[in-house]
Amino acid sequence: MLSSIFGGIYTYDAETLVPIFVRLAVVIAVVAIFYDYFKRRWAQAIIEALNKAGADSPENAKTADELEKISRGVARYCPVMLKEGSMLRRVVLKAADVESDEEKKSTRLTGMERWYIPPAPEVEGEGIDAVKAVARRVPSSLREGAETSLFKTIVGIVIMIVAAELFIYFFPSIYSYIFENSKNIFG
Repeated sequence: MLSSIFGGIYTYDAETLVPIFVRLAVVIAVVAIFYDYFKRRWAQAIIEALNKAGADSPENAKTADELEKISRGVARYCPVMLKEGSMLRRVVLKAADVESDEEKKSTRLTGMERWYIPPAPEVEGEGIDAVKAVARRVPSSLREGAETSLFKTIVGIVIMIVAAELFIYFFPSIYSYIFENSKNIFG
């Protein structure tokens, strides 16, 4: 069956296949945009909860359950956002006194880990070099410029969908124009 699907795809012309692939690309882009949006929101919620709790050193570190009391829903985001190797772990650190040898081997969070955000390092000097030195600690998705407004995100998605549908609508005329005039273009 799979070979008949992909074997038959070459029998269609570009005017039939292009709308299918453009719409598929738009669906993939929309899913990726929403995934990125929610990951940024979850990271922002964790950072805000840690800042409200005053978790700025290993002694003041808080567990996910303690953060849940401050900001509802944060405990659900912690296993996803604070796993080993995640971008948020550049900013949020685990208190070392709780970590045992078995927890080091395990890649899953147990819920007993304590988290904190160390203060930003003091940088000598001023200007753009000092800002760059401090900004390297923060993941790029949390720096300025990342969209945090759901309304603006949805408006951007709607504009992308409209642009794709306009491309699909005008594609047959563009396609025929290019191939009719290709003799003039290529000699």
